Amino acid sequence: TKGKVILGNINHDKGVLVAMKSNETQTNKLYEEALQKLEDEPEVAGILLRNLEDERRHRLWLVSTLDAIAL
Repeated sequence: TKGKVILGNINHDKGVLVAMKSNETQTNKLYEEALQKLEDEPEVAGILLRNLEDERRHRLWLVSTLDAIAL
């Protein structure tokens, strides 16, 4: 959420990225849970799946960027 990002800003770029990663992890989990509930609604599930794939790409970028910063 916005609060995590604001608090993360205290630690500058890395703190913001860590907060954003936390948000993306939560968002991914919620999309996955919603997809399980909507297995019988393929049209809606298809939209959620595309959104989940996008959120996974966001999280992957954050993880790889944080790994690069740690080097």
